[in-house]
Amino acid sequence: MTRPPVVVDLGTAASYSDDGLIPGVHSRQPGDFLMLSFIAHGDPVGQGNIRHLGKGRPAVHQNAKTLLPWRDTVRHAAINAIGARTGFPLDEPVRVEATFTVPKPIGAPKTRRTWPSKRPDGDHLLRACLDAITHVVLVDDARAVELFCAKRFPLEGVDALTYPGVLVRVYRISDLPPAASPASGHTGR
Repeated sequence: MTRPPVVVDLGTAASYSDDGLIPGVHSRQPGDFLMLSFIAHGDPVGQGNIRHLGKGRPAVHQNAKTLLPWRDTVRHAAINAIGARTGFPLDEPVRVEATFTVPKPIGAPKTRRTWPSKRPDGDHLLRACLDAITHVVLVDDARAVELFCAKRFPLEGVDALTYPGVLVRVYRISDLPPAASPASGHTGR
C-alpha cells in the first residue's frame, strides 16, 4: 500500500539551539551547520541499472516506472522545505545524511527488532536521493563529500519514520583547522 506524499520541514517546526541544531535530533559534528532537513513519504526506490535500447535510442533506467515518481516526491519535498530561503542550490562541500524507512515484510517478526538487510541496496537508494536533490539543494551531487545512509523499518531505530519514506539532512561542512600531525610535535593526547 502506497501512501500519498507528505512533506514536513523540520527546520520550521522546531526550535533551534545557539549552534543551529535541534537538540536531541541532529548529530553534532564540530563546526557543521544544518542547512536543510526534510521528510518525503513513499516507498523508497533505488536507482537501478541503465538499459541501453540500441543505437540512436535513449538509455533508460530498468525501474524507471517506479524510480521517476520517487525522485519527484523527494525533489518536491526538498523544494517545499527550501521555501523562500535563499542560497540554494548549495555550491559548497556538504554532508548528506539520509535515513530510509522501508516497508516491513508481512512475515517479519513483530515482537523483536529486525533489520532491512534485503533489497533495495542502501547505495542505490542514496544515489536516487542525491540525483533527486541535484539542482534543487545542491549544484551537483559531487558537492556531497560526506555521505551517511541508513535503512530502517518503520518505528525501529534512530530516525525511523512511522511510514516508509526518507529523512534527509544536509549540513554545511565548515573550515576546521587541520588535525595535528605527529611531525608537529603534538600527539593529540
